[in-house]
Amino acid sequence: MGIFQGVVSRPLGKLVAHGLIVLITVVLRGYHLGSPPLWVDEAESSLNALTIVADGVPGDHFLGQPIYENTLVRPWPGNPEYEFRDLSYSDRGLAIYHGWLPLYSIAAAFRLAGVTPEAARRGTPPRDASLSEIRRWTAVPRLPTLVFSALFVIAAWGLGRSVHSAPAGWSLAFAAATSNYFVWVGRQARYYSATTAGNAVCGLAIWHACRRGRVADHALAGVAVGVLFHIHSVSALTMVALYAAAFPLWRRQPQLWLRILTAGAASGLLVLPWAVWSGWLGQRAWIPAARHYLDVPMLLWSLPITNPTVLITAGLGLTWLGVASLLIDRVNDRWTRPFVDKAAAFYFATVWLALTYLVFVTLVPAASYFIERLKLVVAVPGLLVTALVITSTSRTLRPSSRLLPVTAMIFMLVLAGQIPPKVMFDDTDASDRRFADLVGLIRSWTLGAGGRMFASPNDHLVLTYYSGRPVQNIAPVRKEWLDRFASDLIVIEGGGFLTPNPSEVQVTARGVGIELTAAEAKSRAIDAVWLATALHLTASGSSVVPPPRMADTLDRALVHLVQDSTRRQMIRLVRGTPLARFSTPSDVWEFRHSFFYWFANPAWRGGAGLNYSACRAAARVHLHPSGFAVFDCRRIREPRLVSQAGVLKERP
Repeated sequence: MGIFQGVVSRPLGKLVAHGLIVLITVVLRGYHLGSPPLWVDEAESSLNALTIVADGVPGDHFLGQPIYENTLVRPWPGNPEYEFRDLSYSDRGLAIYHGWLPLYSIAAAFRLAGVTPEAARRGTPPRDASLSEIRRWTAVPRLPTLVFSALFVIAAWGLGRSVHSAPAGWSLAFAAATSNYFVWVGRQARYYSATTAGNAVCGLAIWHACRRGRVADHALAGVAVGVLFHIHSVSALTMVALYAAAFPLWRRQPQLWLRILTAGAASGLLVLPWAVWSGWLGQRAWIPAARHYLDVPMLLWSLPITNPTVLITAGLGLTWLGVASLLIDRVNDRWTRPFVDKAAAFYFATVWLALTYLVFVTLVPAASYFIERLKLVVAVPGLLVTALVITSTSRTLRPSSRLLPVTAMIFMLVLAGQIPPKVMFDDTDASDRRFADLVGLIRSWTLGAGGRMFASPNDHLVLTYYSGRPVQNIAPVRKEWLDRFASDLIVIEGGGFLTPNPSEVQVTARGVGIELTAAEAKSRAIDAVWLATALHLTASGSSVVPPPRMADTLDRALVHLVQDSTRRQMIRLVRGTPLARFSTPSDVWEFRHSFFYWFANPAWRGGAGLNYSACRAAARVHLHPSGFAVFDCRRIREPRLVSQAGVLKERP
């Protein structure tokens, strides 16, 4: 251990250690980066990035159609087809709901991969539905997140080192590199990885402004906040609040007015001109804020978002800090000084954590108020608090050990189930192949003149990206327009049930006297979702082809398991959010309906009021093995969109 500490303390050793931890970061996140396919949020960012490749800015149209991605709020009077405009785009036709920096990084990845502006105007990059092609163009938009992840780990090391010590920096960096949550965040073609990196860089810059206090430090803090705004605006506003709340740490600096003015000017110049030019300021009035729907249960349910092991570790450490501060003259310095001497660091980290929560609940849009989004913004300050506690505790036990904090962090992450990352054990090959088959079918369909394809929100984004065909969101389309539509019409619905855990399937099967192996349980779980979907659609009056088989005792038990486990997951998804005040969805269909029609009288838009109810009632419905249901509303329904033989062959 002493040899290791000596090596790491040398310049060359530090360089090697940094290189190693960055390598670990990239390998963990880059492992099978092309699988599974992009999910709806990633597809949204990828299509936004393709509009950048095509036109230089993230626009509101792709393949000649308006892009829809958000809750439907803003009416579109005068448009014969669409009842709503998407509030993610300003009147100038520019994306304003999400930051531009991650979108431009994805656009850069597309350009480096050979996508030209002309190609982006014609369609999406995948040339066919082969598994290799799908995986290639899944990995490309995810590549920038590896760069942001590497930056995050280096910034986390610098943050821990500056705020506390080198051991704190290494423990913070190791957690950032290897914990399951950060690995998952670091694999998404989204703003998530950039947000963690931006928060860490911004926190480090503000700390330097507080402790070093040079005008240049305040200028860098302002620049960091301005850049963060173009990644995640709510995080940037949190950093403005942190800069103000940290004033006790830098109140004695000379020429305070100059430092504050410099920081404000640096961030303002990066934000205000863009906010005015893009239409961001005007569009904010249309975006409902979560604070208008706050209540006590929502606040209480949104608090326990941290792993219990991490929460206990941080809680005990902060409690001891308070006790040590009160008993500093009565207890041996060995047990108090490691905490009390770093009181400024603990103040900075805990205030940062508290402000993150407060700013989120008061400023985030209602449509973005989900626990996973809250977890994203509290992750960095929460990890910093935990690293401070672990490092200070290690110093009370072995003051001279530099390795103990890292060892203790590893132990805590293992205990919390964060190491090893679960992505290392994901097996998505079978589901990837089923999805590739669906993409191939969509590419092969031939529609009559004026024919259209729609899909459930926001599945249309994924299907458009991989098929290269304009698949539009069905939700904002006017019912009267669809009722009058006389050309070929296809509606593709995403699945309504979630696949249960194979272990739950084994327990359920055992309850009816049947033993299943793990492989059999996994297969039966997928089959149960297929059967539950077919029975649900049949009960709603749809004509499913082929019709669902007669369910036996195990089928009925597993269908009930699918329904129950989906309902529980939907409750967890909306619990602690404003949406929970309006809806308690029991399946994904109900969640989608409630979320996208949240502010548009969802009760009026179900059943006979559903905009595509006429198509749904008359359609021939094919269940594809990927989980999607294809509603065939063509005038002439031959050839079949999904062959019966293919469905039966693919069914598990």
